[in-house]
Amino acid sequence: MIRYGDILTVDEAAKQRGYKVYDCALPQPWVDAVNKAGFDPRAHFVWLYDESKIFGSPAPITEEGDKLITLTKLMKG
Repeated sequence: MIRYGDILTVDEAAKQRGYKVYDCALPQPWVDAVNKAGFDPRAHFVWLYDESKIFGSPAPITEEGDKLITLTKLMKG
């Protein structure tokens, strides 16, 4: 494994959050939609698969990802 100082890889960050079944590759249509809203999610999310969601969903792996999830929930009302 290649380490860059104290920087975690996406895989390491996902494991640190306790995610079990996830994909580091995000669906391009979702990335495009988030980019269109003015955010770049690529370093802040993995695609999480759990028993309750057949197709998976975005899962934050950084504080910025957490903030984006919170903002999204606030915007939905």
